Amino acid sequence: MKAFIYSSKSFFSKTEFAFVDDLKVPSPTRKGDLLVKVSGVTINPIDYKLCGFPFVSTYLRGRPVAMDFCGTVVSTFEGSRFKRGDQVFGSTFSGTLAEYTLASEDKVALKPEKLSPEATAGLVCAGLTSYQSLFTTGGLQAGQNVTIIGGSGGCGSLAIQMAKAAGAGKISTVCSSRNVQMVKDLGADVVVTYDTQPEGWALSSFIDPKSQHLVYDTVTSPDDFNYEPLARPVLQDQALYVGINSPNAIDWIRAVTRMPRTSHRLVMMDANSKDLEQLAKWADEGKLTVPVEETLTFSEDACRSAFEKLKSRRTKGKICIVMPENDQ
Repeated sequence: MKAFIYSSKSFFSKTEFAFVDDLKVPSPTRKGDLLVKVSGVTINPIDYKLCGFPFVSTYLRGRPVAMDFCGTVVSTFEGSRFKRGDQVFGSTFSGTLAEYTLASEDKVALKPEKLSPEATAGLVCAGLTSYQSLFTTGGLQAGQNVTIIGGSGGCGSLAIQMAKAAGAGKISTVCSSRNVQMVKDLGADVVVTYDTQPEGWALSSFIDPKSQHLVYDTVTSPDDFNYEPLARPVLQDQALYVGINSPNAIDWIRAVTRMPRTSHRLVMMDANSKDLEQLAKWADEGKLTVPVEETLTFSEDACRSAFEKLKSRRTKGKICIVMPENDQ
């Protein structure tokens, strides 16, 4: 089968990719295995950042890139709750930028009827990360105020809609000035444009101090601006600051050892059917859509172009790749 694979050749080499047309199609060999014909894929920063960790590049070598997918079940191991022909979406470490992928049934759910295959794939990593940040970790409840930093990105755009669907109080977000209307259309009540602010600006100039029950940060990282000092003043006492990355390596050590800083949490996405089913339910109710930045047809050039754009960190929504037969 055709696939876009990891091809880094040494323990410490930079991320390298290759396009092949002779990768073996996997087979279900154990309970819960599903062989899926891939229809749509979305890519995420973790897909290229994985190879930045020592020795990981060797482990991934020869494996298709990406983890999010939507597709059709081709075959299953005996006793599966899914059947041939079911349209499903989910996450798999087997890799998804390929014509077929092998997935575990406890990490997939039936595809929402109202979304295209590529948009459905866009629900997975970004959707699960935001759902688990807002509700599983953040404990957001109806009527509570939330600030979402990076509201126009893949995670942030879904988080705004989820907060609205769950009946949150006032939803505030930070994004660039070119994306103001987009985030308002998604449901944001207060929009702060970071690129129009003077040096030394304060988030509390736009959002009342100690008014937020939760801050969800999708932007801060070692390579980007650190929003935590700006956002802390708007949080209520003991309220959580939840992020998906941190400029401080010690925060990740604390997260892994379950010894986080006071009122600070980092979320590592957990792919599971229950949360995917909730996302699908909201999608079919018209409460959750996937903003798509660009849709490309599967090829080597398309895959390389998609990752170059993703690395710019200025995408508005998801970058999707569809298999040729699904490119209408």
